[in-house]
Amino acid sequence: MVEGIYRVRIVVKEIQQKGVCGRGLKIGDEFIYEGENPPVLGCADALYTLWPWLNILRYGGSNPWEIKPNGDRGFFRVCCQDPDSPVCFEVSRINE
Repeated sequence: MVEGIYRVRIVVKEIQQKGVCGRGLKIGDEFIYEGENPPVLGCADALYTLWPWLNILRYGGSNPWEIKPNGDRGFFRVCCQDPDSPVCFEVSRINE
């Protein structure tokens, strides 16, 4: 990890509506984003949706409207743009 830049964990939390992701993502799939290149998720829609939030978290930003029970604000919940089966993600900063 470069000083001041954090790793980010991406977890598929749910798939709404039809319950199947057209690109093969499944509930529980987890990816670690190291900040080098865009993460390989297998889906351009998911990457397009996640990219701004990944950058906020990797540079130490926080989320003022979502707070985990432990008080952590270093996470976001977002869904991809697929209108038939949006995939919902929890994106959280890894504080090491």
